[in-house]
Amino acid sequence: MRTTTTLTVFLAGLLGAAVGFGQDPLSLRVDVSLVTLDAEVTDSAGRPVTTLTKEDFQIYENGTLQDLRSFDSVETPYNILLLFDCSPSTQPDWPFLVEAMNRFRHMLRPQDRMELAQFGGGFKVLQKWFFQAGQAIDVEVQPNNQVCWGTNFYGALSQAIDELKTVKGRKGVVVLSDGGHDRIPFQSGNRTPLGRPRYVDSVDDKDFQRIHRSVAGADVVFYFVAVNTDLNPDEFNTEDIYNKQQLRSRIEVLASASGGRVVFPKKPDEVVKLYEQLAHDLGTSYSLGYVPANPARDGTYRKIEVRLRDHSLRVRQSREGYRAQ
Repeated sequence: MRTTTTLTVFLAGLLGAAVGFGQDPLSLRVDVSLVTLDAEVTDSAGRPVTTLTKEDFQIYENGTLQDLRSFDSVETPYNILLLFDCSPSTQPDWPFLVEAMNRFRHMLRPQDRMELAQFGGGFKVLQKWFFQAGQAIDVEVQPNNQVCWGTNFYGALSQAIDELKTVKGRKGVVVLSDGGHDRIPFQSGNRTPLGRPRYVDSVDDKDFQRIHRSVAGADVVFYFVAVNTDLNPDEFNTEDIYNKQQLRSRIEVLASASGGRVVFPKKPDEVVKLYEQLAHDLGTSYSLGYVPANPARDGTYRKIEVRLRDHSLRVRQSREGYRAQ
């Protein structure tokens, strides 16, 4: 993700002069864009390596070595909000959700915390923050609850960010959804052969652009379990493919902007396995952040490469690059 932070830098020499002349202290505001990502490290046998320090990592952008500004070790606690779409379009996956969430809980470390919430047109917290060793997950999808009427996908992501604002430490959201959103505009006069209207491209979707900026500017990593997309549809319908592709591409853009990733269960029962895998990945990952040496926001794509001083180790990074916007 790219987080814009405003720093106030007080210049000591000028401070004294300003006070001496009875003026306000001089402050210089500098916008700094922090690019962050997670990295998992394994040895030659594929076993996680969890004892590395900041000095063991190097990070490159377009081949240029960057100054690593932030580093969280594997042992740093993770706070994870499990958020699921309870609108009717995700119904085939509901029977597996509680098992998936309990598997996720069992894979977390004692220092990690979870919170559970559902969304449709609204947003509802079902179980407040608790530790892995705490109470078991005992919730049900509540489709008759009014929050499940309609689908406000962008609003749910914004609410998730707000839910994590006061939380300390590493923060992540795991979202199960098809990416549907009730207020995506349609292309004017452009329809499928059977007359179904088509969504506009994401660049022309103002609500999407707003949530994209919010996700990119938050210190939260978003992981998506994307169901019923064009890559894994519940039913194949050529009339739906174009719009499903639009929704899937938006999910991928949001994941990339936050430094997270997307997984696509081919069958509903695969949801359980993928939640378990995500929990494992989060529990064995390092979090890295750097301020690009090239500050230009010129819309170009920047490739990120994480290297290790020990070349016998292997690294898998949560994002391969970002667009400088």
